[in-house]
Amino acid sequence: MNTTPLAILSLLLAFMVPSAFGRTTVAIFRTAEFANPDAVPDNVKIECGLPQKAGLFLKEYLSADGFDVQVVDTTEIPRSGVFLKLTITTVFSFGHAMTGHAKQITVLATLYVDGVEVAKASKMRDSMGGAFGGYKGSCSVLGRCCKVLGKDVALWARTEIPLHPAHTP
Repeated sequence: MNTTPLAILSLLLAFMVPSAFGRTTVAIFRTAEFANPDAVPDNVKIECGLPQKAGLFLKEYLSADGFDVQVVDTTEIPRSGVFLKLTITTVFSFGHAMTGHAKQITVLATLYVDGVEVAKASKMRDSMGGAFGGYKGSCSVLGRCCKVLGKDVALWARTEIPLHPAHTP
């Protein structure tokens, strides 16, 4: 058998190195937006950074689910490719560490393919602070809601985005 070292190396690389080929690229905004900023408590808007956290967690979980994520800084929906827009539709933040937390965030995920809306889903998470909630601040509890929502939306995206192995038309 006459095999060259280059052929052996390419074969090894093909099977050992994870490839980006075949992965669907999804574009997202760097930050989510509030659907109605006036309905969000001022202290939450100023102190918690929920739009930034929502964008960061969405990127993290989409990447973990096998997508190549491209973060865009524009405010316009791209006319080509797959784009996932995340909007924070409601934020409730009542109570605090001493009285008990009552927090809730709802998001709307809208999927576009080549600039055309093809799917949307609303996801909601609430929390009373969990274990040791008395030692957590409001932004910490709301941030945890954002984190879990990022995972929820990424799981939803797996079944909605064309070309993903888990896509079910």
